[in-house]
Amino acid sequence: MAERSNKLLRRLDRWAGVPLAATSALLRLGRKPVADPPQRVGFLCLGAIGDLLLLSACIAALRERLPRATFVLLTSRANAQAAALVPGLDITAAFGVRQVPAMSAWLRAQRLDLLVDSSQWARLGALLCNLSGAGSTVGFATPGQCRAWG
Repeated sequence: MAERSNKLLRRLDRWAGVPLAATSALLRLGRKPVADPPQRVGFLCLGAIGDLLLLSACIAALRERLPRATFVLLTSRANAQAAALVPGLDITAAFGVRQVPAMSAWLRAQRLDLLVDSSQWARLGALLCNLSGAGSTVGFATPGQCRAWG
């Protein structure tokens, strides 16, 4: 079953993702940002190769500003091969979009100060940000998408 353009996964993202993102946001209450400047920066890119190529400009710009930071990238399997082409990354990992517990565990193990969500999977990215344990997160606040909780 393909992940991209899968109607069932998109419906799950909408109908299960909204309450899960809202509930998981409660885990972030009271969390204080850490490390200024951040020492461990993560990027979440669960879209296709084009999404990763666009994100690579952000990674390059942040790498210039944070030369001593560790940069990690979590991608979908669709991006796994392209991740090697992005300069400035120290650690990468690829998962299927249905492997939410494994992705969450991997992100928590990275002990991130900052996590940047560029994911096209609207609520999945928000859910992973909330479960990541990152001190601060950056993502989208698209109207009607319920992504910005937490």
